[in-house]
Amino acid sequence: MQRIYKPGEIIIKEGEQDKGVYLLKSGILGVLKSGRLIAEVKKTGSVFGEMSAILDKPRSATVKALTLCIVEAYSDGIDALIRDQPHVVRIILKTLAERLVETSQRLNSRIFDQDGHKIPVMENYVTSFRGMSAVDDRIIQRVITDANNDDLIAALLG
Repeated sequence: MQRIYKPGEIIIKEGEQDKGVYLLKSGILGVLKSGRLIAEVKKTGSVFGEMSAILDKPRSATVKALTLCIVEAYSDGIDALIRDQPHVVRIILKTLAERLVETSQRLNSRIFDQDGHKIPVMENYVTSFRGMSAVDDRIIQRVITDANNDDLIAALLG
């Protein structure tokens, strides 16, 4: 079902649980984590909301329209998509693969130098993690949940 969202309208709300998967037809979306804008989605054909649908977990971020947006909504869940909309599933698979490649490249660029040698400063951080076993698990979970990935990587790498 195609839907139109005005600027500022919420499409997905962080913490809610539903089965919807969405495809951006036009416009610009904002992705917010704990109320903070962490990304913009501008590319026509971008899929969003798929992780919660696949994992059957609450939404990890809020997605709202930054401009007038046209969105294709698939609300029957991932099993219905696999059965009825295989072209959308192909988009999801391609998106997940692209994200994995991008994340791996970013992580590798922070761990290894251009010649493929491990950056020496990483040795100190690996050693310092041994003391983390004394930290309460709930505190670690809270930090991981509240922080975005770029902030966590930057903090871990100094």
